[in-house]
Amino acid sequence: MGEFDMESVGIRKFKENMGHYVELLKSGQDIILTDRKKQIARITPAGIPATEEAIRQMVMDGKANWGGGRPQALQGRVKVEGKGVADAVVEGRR
Repeated sequence: MGEFDMESVGIRKFKENMGHYVELLKSGQDIILTDRKKQIARITPAGIPATEEAIRQMVMDGKANWGGGRPQALQGRVKVEGKGVADAVVEGRR
């Protein structure tokens, strides 16, 4: 996400250490599989929510950036002025 966590590995090394790479997949890391230093496949963990996969694809396509880590929660509450959503809904029903 600066890139999503990804490891690039050649076919031979992947086959020799498949257990290690399965553990990386279980931890949520993608694996780029190469053949003679040319990327041939991207292996992603199963069960990734569609929204996360869409975000991953945006990063891969260069349409978004990610600096790494988990998003941080807002430090304080956001103060909104004016009517609340409930008031707007009630008013819209009149």
